[in-house]
Amino acid sequence: MHSAMDSPRKAWLLLPVLVCIGFVMFAGASPPPRQSGQIVFEHAPDNSAPWPPLDIYSVDADGRHLKALTHDGHSHDPSWSPDGRHILFVHDNFVPGEPRGPGTYASHDPVELYEMDSDGAHAHLFRRFTGALFSAAWSPDGKTLAVAYNFDTYLIPANGHGKPRLLYPNALTPAWSPDGGKLAFSRRVAGNHWVMDVGNSDGSHEVQLTNPSLDAGSPAWSPDGRLIAFAAFKVVHAGPRTSKEDQIFLMRTDGSHMRQLTTDPNWQCADPSWSPDGKEITFYCRASWAPCAAGVAGGRELPPQGCVRRIFVMRLDGLGMPTKPIQITKIDGAFPAFDPVP
Repeated sequence: MHSAMDSPRKAWLLLPVLVCIGFVMFAGASPPPRQSGQIVFEHAPDNSAPWPPLDIYSVDADGRHLKALTHDGHSHDPSWSPDGRHILFVHDNFVPGEPRGPGTYASHDPVELYEMDSDGAHAHLFRRFTGALFSAAWSPDGKTLAVAYNFDTYLIPANGHGKPRLLYPNALTPAWSPDGGKLAFSRRVAGNHWVMDVGNSDGSHEVQLTNPSLDAGSPAWSPDGRLIAFAAFKVVHAGPRTSKEDQIFLMRTDGSHMRQLTTDPNWQCADPSWSPDGKEITFYCRASWAPCAAGVAGGRELPPQGCVRRIFVMRLDGLGMPTKPIQITKIDGAFPAFDPVP
């Protein structure tokens, strides 16, 4: 889900800060050859206020071979198919009946789900939704999509047809367990806070894992299904002042043994994604000296000029301890997703 800093897919960040498909192939087309180790992310040109155009980019995990996959300025929040050959992403479009605002982007809303090949070819409309679309994720077997829109999480068949089935209300950022049996997600609770929950993929046995004061979101399961990486606010006390830093955390799937992975106060980090071998985590960070939370309109960020967002990769050692994050992009980037196939 965009946050106050970036998009409605991170709405669990927006509230405390701002109160603060089977795979659908393009007809007649063959999927491109696979290239492992890729990361896809959304990119906005630097100094693109007041309303940034967004496109999907790819880059190798070592920072090489940067490539733009879309070019329309209305594409964001990418996610991979389980076989790594296709990418889903949210696409903005004009909503009939809504007043047109000034500028190119003011009248557009995230209401369309698009699909394309992993190299950006054959992009096409997958399904249009009746409310704000935050994110979509394929099940590991490729048969179902977990879709977050209108601040609820639904299931739809991976062919895109049929009526969405409400699975978890007041829930965003759904993430499938590797075996497809469970979903982790962020759930809105009283006081405009967000907690991390885990439940079965049929909607049963929902369990809360985190405290509301943490404001957790954007879960990502490790490939072995034993850990969940996520973003949360850490309360920082500096003399008489109290603030919150958005950082990456790690915990077991029952909520135990929680620990913080990113610690640099110069960067506010969110939206983790695991490499397929479980040895690396990618995420994006916003520079603390260039805040992005200037405001939100229509569920989209209105950043000030100078907002700095970059993609990072952190390697975990043999004991699961984090090493120093490495910045792999020099351009703006957010909401990265690791290619799921080695």
